[in-house]
Amino acid sequence: MENENIKEFSIYTKKALGVKESYAVIRNTVSLGIDEKEIIENASSAIFFKMLRSHKNKRILIVCGNGGKGSIGFGLARRLINYSEVKVALIGGYESLKPINKLNYELFSKISKVEIVDFGSLNKLKNMIKNSDVIVDAIMGIGMKGRIMGLDYNVIKMLNESKKHIVSIDLPTGVDADTGTFNRTYIKADEVFTLYKMKKGILKNKLIRGTVVVDSGIPFIAELLTGPGDVFLTTEKKDIFSNKFSSGSLLVIGGSERYQGAPKLSSFSAKTSLAALRTGAGYVTALVPKKIEEFARKNSDGIIINAFNNNKKEFLDMVKKIRHRVLVIGPGMENAEGVGVAELLKYESKAGNTVIIDGGALKHLGRYKNMLNKNMVITPHEGEFREFSGIDIAKKTFHERIKIAINLAKSYNCVVVLKGHITIITNGDLLKINKARTPALATMGTGDVLSGIIGAYCAMHKDPFECSTAGVYIHSNIGDKLYETKGNHIIAQDIIDMIPEFLKDFDVIG
Repeated sequence: MENENIKEFSIYTKKALGVKESYAVIRNTVSLGIDEKEIIENASSAIFFKMLRSHKNKRILIVCGNGGKGSIGFGLARRLINYSEVKVALIGGYESLKPINKLNYELFSKISKVEIVDFGSLNKLKNMIKNSDVIVDAIMGIGMKGRIMGLDYNVIKMLNESKKHIVSIDLPTGVDADTGTFNRTYIKADEVFTLYKMKKGILKNKLIRGTVVVDSGIPFIAELLTGPGDVFLTTEKKDIFSNKFSSGSLLVIGGSERYQGAPKLSSFSAKTSLAALRTGAGYVTALVPKKIEEFARKNSDGIIINAFNNNKKEFLDMVKKIRHRVLVIGPGMENAEGVGVAELLKYESKAGNTVIIDGGALKHLGRYKNMLNKNMVITPHEGEFREFSGIDIAKKTFHERIKIAINLAKSYNCVVVLKGHITIITNGDLLKINKARTPALATMGTGDVLSGIIGAYCAMHKDPFECSTAGVYIHSNIGDKLYETKGNHIIAQDIIDMIPEFLKDFDVIG
């Protein structure tokens, strides 16, 4: 992929971002080697050039808060001061600043004085507003939480009452980046320079005009390639009152006399994924052929085991009684005919459940492709893709594979995870690309573990595309990390054992 130009596929990224999506992109950017300081510098520089065109030689007041938006305000001030009369006010004090803000504060304070705004100096701020032509809102950005109160409330009210021309960085303070709803008070901006991409809240709020997207130095590959931000995006908060059903429930159907271990591996990966996020064991059930029930029970590691005979009606009745909101079907399965694929998919669709279709189930899905929907994920490797779609991609170029996968996902309104050294994840509208750095995962059973990881995330998070992306990234990166110590001698169980260690840094308790 190093020599491939993938710019044309940037159209398959999100058109607008919410709060968590924005932070996810920043995390992916940092993982590429572009740190937050560089992002802030690029953002302040881009806004500077925009403002220089229309506000040069004007009296500009930049009002900064203590977060990342305030840091961009300080960087903007440092640049504008060469071309305009610039004053900077900081709400609160130096001690309230985050470390990254202190750097930009100190740089600007070497050039000019920063006025500290508190309740005792509001009259001074009022005079600064009066003596300005343009006000830059660098107070609160996408990270705003709770109701705006106290000093912030008074400052925002004062800025709005001034009737001065107000420019907001990223989005107006007090406007929710996800919903566009207004806080108790909010900045009534005349211009908005939103960073990298449009924010969902701006699109939803039709009262906001004059919004321009500016380049903050975030590369499009931060969205197109998988990264740690994708795991962050799908990780939900857990609180002290969580129970085993809080993260949803998962049913795995698979196994055969030949592939006895596969359903256990997939179930166990779901269990450990949930455990790694500190929600307990979760609720995972494996449904296996009757002939391997005894073996499965002996090797279940605490997972609930049910067994079925090849009777379609009895099988479906059993599925209906098992609590689950996510189904993984196919790991280690040689013959899916006995389970009644059509009847099963119809039931799962009506129940609104997410379905991950893997391995043996894919071989029998070709005739039922029209039953796929947006809550279904197929995870074929090259051979399974040929059996499922009738398309041989063995000699196709990387670009051709992407286009074929996108078209298939779009045609059947499902998520496609086309596995390989470079894995393609798409729902037809969005695309993610994951490149493994090693061949560590080229061994039996590892694909079944991937299905379990994706299934676990689908039980916790409602977007199958985002869950598939997170699952592929986790799976691939664990494989690469294991390669450092085990080389090409990794088995599926090694991946399972490392899931909690890999995921614990993403845990959010709240």
